[in-house]
Amino acid sequence: MKKVSIIIPIYNSSSYIEKCVNSVLKQTYKNIEIILINDGSTDNSLDIIKNISSKNNNVKYYTQKNSGVAKTRNRGIKYSNGDYVMFIDNDDYIDSNYVENFVKELDDDTDYIIGGYRRVDLKGNTLYSKKFKNTPWSYYMFVTPWGKIFKKEFLIKNNIEFLPVKMGEDIYFTALSISYSNNRKIINYIGYNWLDNTESVSNTIHKKNNSQNNEDLLFLFDNILKKSNKNYIEKNKTIIKYFFIKTIIWYIMYSGKGSNYQDTYNNYKDLINWITNKFKNAYKGIITFNPKGEAIKTKLIIKLFIILDKIHMLKFFLKIYCKF
Repeated sequence: MKKVSIIIPIYNSSSYIEKCVNSVLKQTYKNIEIILINDGSTDNSLDIIKNISSKNNNVKYYTQKNSGVAKTRNRGIKYSNGDYVMFIDNDDYIDSNYVENFVKELDDDTDYIIGGYRRVDLKGNTLYSKKFKNTPWSYYMFVTPWGKIFKKEFLIKNNIEFLPVKMGEDIYFTALSISYSNNRKIINYIGYNWLDNTESVSNTIHKKNNSQNNEDLLFLFDNILKKSNKNYIEKNKTIIKYFFIKTIIWYIMYSGKGSNYQDTYNNYKDLINWITNKFKNAYKGIITFNPKGEAIKTKLIIKLFIILDKIHMLKFFLKIYCKF
């Protein structure tokens, strides 16, 4: 049986971590190890995982000074002994047949597999669920490391890891995985429960619209181009540009609400100018590009941003949008 290492970074998750780990302990697939890494929590998360580990031989825990989720996940990969690795966020949980349903889809050449997910509230009610079509673009639509299984040898061989930035460490991991993979697939299964937690790190950092976040995104994009498979980059420039532009627009819209519209506009232009410098023309081919599987609403938003920028109306739009 293939051994699966399940890596769970933990930071101030005393309200959630027990439910998270228990959902892994109840798996129908038994050849697993659970790696819990306490990333400098200031609550009693460490006491909880120590107690869990003392009662379960397949649970290992580590503790460290706060280093961020990227370095924590990277250490989890290093500490793992499995043939395959999976990631879970410390406030989420999985169905009892989650690991089994991924493992049965593996063959010896599989680099990684993607499943779907549910968005759930604190009471466990499903807010919505998401499955992905098996298209080239779908792999870019789901950038989180959870909801997937990875062959450890594939990650190590291609030096695929998380980039230690405050925003987008999973985007880097996803982009590299796509560029180096020769055998990946999407399965028609949902077993991951993603908690709608307004206090999570991502929900606080991403809402900040500032120059530091811009620098993080540019650092992220530079490293994706630098570390990805060069042949893949050369053959897929349009889809990569679209991915960068979509990420920029998502960041601007998410962080722009309640922000200064001039700062928001300047941030957008700085990021788009970076793409122009790397690809000669940021917008070339993007308006006519229609990736299969992308939501119609998302396509329209991206095209609207580009058109408004081209006719010099984007600043006016942001002046209105940022007030909300």
